[in-house]
Amino acid sequence: MNNLRLRITTGIVYLALTISILLWGRNEFVILYLYFLSLLCFYEYLKINLKSTRFIELLPSLLITPVVFSLVLFNQNSYISTGSYTYILLSCLFIPIVQQLFSKRQDPVHYLGVIYTGYILVIIPFAMLCQIANLEYPGSDINGLVPYTPVIVLVIFIFLWVSDSFAYVGGKLTGRTKLAPGISPGKTIEGFVSGLIMTNVSALILSPYCDPFLSMNEMIILANLCVISGLVGDLLISRFKRSLGIKDSGKSLPGHGGFLDRFDSMLIAAPAAYFYLRTILMFN
Repeated sequence: MNNLRLRITTGIVYLALTISILLWGRNEFVILYLYFLSLLCFYEYLKINLKSTRFIELLPSLLITPVVFSLVLFNQNSYISTGSYTYILLSCLFIPIVQQLFSKRQDPVHYLGVIYTGYILVIIPFAMLCQIANLEYPGSDINGLVPYTPVIVLVIFIFLWVSDSFAYVGGKLTGRTKLAPGISPGKTIEGFVSGLIMTNVSALILSPYCDPFLSMNEMIILANLCVISGLVGDLLISRFKRSLGIKDSGKSLPGHGGFLDRFDSMLIAAPAAYFYLRTILMFN
């Protein structure tokens, strides 16, 4: 019960902060906030996979993250040419490789694999969240050079929050059938169905507020896509942690574990939502 209270308290604080920034913050603040979250998740990802590595050795890879994040974000609106984009990105990605020439590590291939999968799995999805806010939806507010619709990003957060919360509660109350016992023993099919149903309910409730941008049917599809892809992200990170013999990626968020534990579902949900939204906008 104490853990549940702690989980709820932490969730409320994090929820209030995220809603405030997404609804009332400027585009630049939203970008900085999402980048900061990606950096914290990326650092935890490195720490659990490279346990004995000193911070100074991780620093070059951490310093590359704003470049990777920015290139993915700004490439959408053609601020830079494809040739320049490729040149800058590849130049930065060679830095960890060159770094291994001066390292005493006995596992350089493992080290590089963790770094590059971290960029793909953690940094890029958060950059895609920023891209979602800058897609040109019907009725979008053109703020400066690019459209700015942060409410869609907030909707994705809400879908994942609702799904996670009701899957947790539903699993505790009615959970009988294990969903993936070899990966995440605590997850149940009953909990997943509870989260799925309540996320669809939240889509119906939120639909009028997103009416200029997405229709009710598009909202319901987005909700189901977020639940399913979010589960894949959750199970994927659980699979990684299980292989490493750990339960949580950190202790930064009381009741939740680390930042990577809290945002694991977003790592797959954000790209899935981005490609879905880009696809429907192409045909609208």
